[in-house]
Amino acid sequence: MILLKCLALCTLVVMVYTMPDCTDIYCPPSHIPVCGSNGETYPSECHLRASNCKRPPHDRISIDYPGECRDIPNNCPKFCPLVWAPLCGTDKVTYGNPCQLEVTNCSRKPEERVQKNYEGVCRKPH
Repeated sequence: MILLKCLALCTLVVMVYTMPDCTDIYCPPSHIPVCGSNGETYPSECHLRASNCKRPPHDRISIDYPGECRDIPNNCPKFCPLVWAPLCGTDKVTYGNPCQLEVTNCSRKPEERVQKNYEGVCRKPH
């Protein structure tokens, strides 16, 4: 049995998921989107699980992260060197090195990107 944090309606939905023929699946109207492991946005976790009903076990989709899927460019660094060269971003967060700042910015819209404020660990305001 799948444990979900929601109202009694979810219990009904979970019970319906166990139906082998997939005919009685009902997802209540909601917009709490999730990004599936296939890169597709689903209106809710229920909708994602419903899409798995007729999929073979090896092809099931899982939740990648809450919210709508974002386009992450292929040229984003996947790994950064383990080099401590801290810098303080304009968001007042200390990044371990320039690569970590680049990873943070890679999937953001240009107006949401963090800039390097100065080299070194961010200082706490007095």
